[in-house]
Amino acid sequence: MSPLETAQQAHAQGLGVIEIIRLLRSLFDLSLIEAKDLAHQGVYSLTLNDYQEHYLVPMLLEALKEDDAWEED
Repeated sequence: MSPLETAQQAHAQGLGVIEIIRLLRSLFDLSLIEAKDLAHQGVYSLTLNDYQEHYLVPMLLEALKEDDAWEED
């Protein structure tokens, strides 16, 4: 079973991202970044980079806009 398949199977069994990262690192010779990316792919079906671009960056930009509007008041 590949690391990605392992991550997907672990997610199907109810493990969260942190637990999957630990599992992948214990079973495979992966760096933290590699395991983190594979865990995100297993849980969200997106690479970590794609997840950040699609979800985190827009949320941060919106928060910054709200912060600027708040400071103007």
